[in-house]
Amino acid sequence: PSNVPHISFGNISVYPNPATSYVVIESPEVVVDLVRMYNINGQLVREIRGGINGHTRFDVQDLNQGLYLLKVITGNQVYSTKLLISR
Repeated sequence: PSNVPHISFGNISVYPNPATSYVVIESPEVVVDLVRMYNINGQLVREIRGGINGHTRFDVQDLNQGLYLLKVITGNQVYSTKLLISR
């Protein structure tokens, strides 16, 4: 959505950023194989596996506020971006 702060790389969009309770990954033209989310210390805090295609929403309410690294992995590409969780 154009009115929600988001990050785009290629055909993949991640929003909202900053996030409060959920994050959406939109990938209408590519299949996302894996999504990994790391905290500022490099610890894996969330992993979503499987062929994500289209619109996927995942919950981040249980994560502490702060800065995270989000890695979105497709067939032969890895996209990384910073994601802020704020309350």
